Amino acid sequence: MLIMSLAGVVAQIYRYRRWSTPIQRQQTKWVVLGIAIAIFTRVLFIAVGVMVYDTATGQIDPYIYFPIITFGLAGMMVIPFTIAFSVLRFRLWDIDLTINRSLVYGSVTTLLVLVFGGIVTVAAAVTDGQGT
Repeated sequence: MLIMSLAGVVAQIYRYRRWSTPIQRQQTKWVVLGIAIAIFTRVLFIAVGVMVYDTATGQIDPYIYFPIITFGLAGMMVIPFTIAFSVLRFRLWDIDLTINRSLVYGSVTTLLVLVFGGIVTVAAAVTDGQGT
C-alpha cells in the first residue's frame, strides 16, 4: 500500500512538472492545499485526543471530545471544498460531461438492479408455486 501511495505521489509530481499547463498547476495547488489542511487537522486531532485521554477511566471527557471530533471532521471537509473550488474556478474537468455521465450511469444501474430484482422475485414465486 505504501509503494502504491508513493507511486501515485511521484506520478502527480511528474505530471505537475512536465505536462501541466499554468491553469492545471493552479488547480493542483488548490487540491494539494486541501489535502495538506486535512492531514494537518487529522494529525492535530490525534495528538489532542492522546493528550486528553484519561488513562484512569479509559475515556475522554465528552465536553472535550465533541469539539475535537467536530474540528477533525471539518478539516476533512476541506478536501471536497478545495476540489469544488478548483473545478468551478479553473474548470478542472468538463463538469457538464461528468454530471451527464453520472446521471446516465446511475439511472442505468438502478434500472438494471430493479430488473434483476424483479426477475429473481418472479423466478422464486414460480418455483415455490410448483413445489420444487
